[in-house]
This record gives sequence, structure tokens and C-alpha cells, in this order.
Amino acid sequence: MIKVDTYKYIKDLHIKERKSIRQISRDTGLSRQTILKILYGSVEEVTQYKRNVPPPAPLKEQYAPINRDWIVENLTAPPKQRYTASRIFERLQEEKGFTGGASTVRGWVKEIKHELNIERVETYVPLDHDPVGRAQCDWTPAVARINGRDIKGDLFLMRFSNSRAFYVRFYPHQRQEAFFDAHEKTFTFFNGVPQSILYDNLKTAVKRVLVGRKREEQDAFVKFRAHHGFDSEFCNRSRGNEKGGIEALARYVKWHIFTPVPEFPTIEALNNWIEERCRKLNARPRGRNQQRVFYLTLRCSTNRVRVNMQA
Repeated sequence: MIKVDTYKYIKDLHIKERKSIRQISRDTGLSRQTILKILYGSVEEVTQYKRNVPPPAPLKEQYAPINRDWIVENLTAPPKQRYTASRIFERLQEEKGFTGGASTVRGWVKEIKHELNIERVETYVPLDHDPVGRAQCDWTPAVARINGRDIKGDLFLMRFSNSRAFYVRFYPHQRQEAFFDAHEKTFTFFNGVPQSILYDNLKTAVKRVLVGRKREEQDAFVKFRAHHGFDSEFCNRSRGNEKGGIEALARYVKWHIFTPVPEFPTIEALNNWIEERCRKLNARPRGRNQQRVFYLTLRCSTNRVRVNMQA
């Protein structure tokens, strides 16, 4: 690299003092090729520093192999439970004491995925909701490793539309007893009940689909709703976009809780851990608002209670 002072000095010798290239070479000790480059090249080309070798990257050398192993390992995981750069960043912080930035990890992951020819492009449409106690509920399939065996089960998901606070629980099936138990656990987790819950046309809740949004509900579900004091709403047929919030939550949970595939000795231990993850993730600011408000109906009262949540 030629210093800017040297660049100016050579230019002055040639232009102002009218010295020849040979004279300048003799006076400065620089080669004729270097002087020609100074005289007829751009200042950026001559003075810009160029590395012959990449700069040392101790963090990359330490952590990039771990990232690669995790990504390769998760190629065999269910597609919706594979790594994202943000989840890898979280794991590096929590498990490996990583002190670098998220953008650094994103760069490493991009390089590794390019090497492995892994591409993923997704788009999202933001939704707005009334700040009332409305929730959405659904199931999504997931795999957990219980006592050394991969178990295919289902995640119960409930999400408050405005606050985006959510609750998740793993079950080996979607039968009605699991459906009701999951609601009970959700209400206990939030210490309250939403005003209304939006469902898909689940067989555990719906006996028969009528005209429009009208449904003939299962008797047990009607009794369950009456006991807890919440209203039910149902999506139109083949209109999954009507519950886009819960669809987005399913992806979020797969990436932030079920990636990598969690391993526990029992389903109960797994669900205890999931609850702690829900508390931690609900405490994060997300979306447009740092603090959001949602409404709950306390189980022992008919009054609506406004609750502030950091979610």
C-alpha cells in the first residue's frame, strides 16, 4: 500500500518539478512500475489497502464448525423444526457462552447454507387485531425424543391475538381429554380465561358444520365452555388465513422451542421445560409494541380484567 503522503510527493516531483520517471525512481528507491501506477492510476487504486490473506477470525474458527454440525444434523429433522440463524444464535449464547453478535452468526449461517446448497425464502403478512381478549387455538405436529425414542405427537397452541402472548403443550394425541386438559393448563398459566377463542373445525369441538360460521358443537365442549365462561368462534372451511396468528406461532414454536428436537426422560419433564421456554419467550418484546395489553376473564368472576403483559 502506498501512503497518501508518498502519492502526493511523487505527483509533485513529476508535475511541479518536471522530473522524469527514472529520476524519481533513483531519488525515492521506488520501482518504475510503482511510479507509473502512482502517476497514471487512481488514488483509490494506489492507496487502498488490500489484504493478501483474510483477517484472523478466532470466533468463526471456534464456533463455525459447531454451527455446521447443527445444520447438517437438522437436515434429518422435520422441516418445520430445523434451524434458523436466530435459533442458532440463541443456542450459542445459552450453551456455548458465545459473546459475539447476531449479525455475525447470520453471516456464518449464510455461508454454511450456501456451501450446503440450502435455501429458504418465506414471506409474512402483518395482521392487526382489536385489543380485546380474543385468542386463537390449534394443533400442530411435532417430534420429541422421550427416553431415547422419537415420539410423534401434537403441540397444543393458544395465542392471544393482540398481546401475542402464547402457551404451548405437547401431547401424544389430539383426543378430547387432551384438548380439555390443554385449555385448563393454559388458563392456569395465564391465571385467567380469554373472552373468546377462535378454532378451526376440530372434531373435538364441532359435531356438525352448518351454514356460514354456525356450528353444532360437541355437547362436552359446550359444557366445558359454559363452565369456564368463554365464547367460541370458528373459521370458515378452507380458510386457514383467518387464523394467521396461530399459523405463525406454529412456525415460531418449531424454531425457538422444538429446534433441535428436545430430549427428555418423560413427557411431563418436556412440558415443564416448554412452560419455562414460554415464559422466557413471552417476556421478549416482539412486533410493533414493546408492551401490549390483553384482556382476561377471571375464572371466578364475570368481570373483565385488563392485564398488562410484557410479551
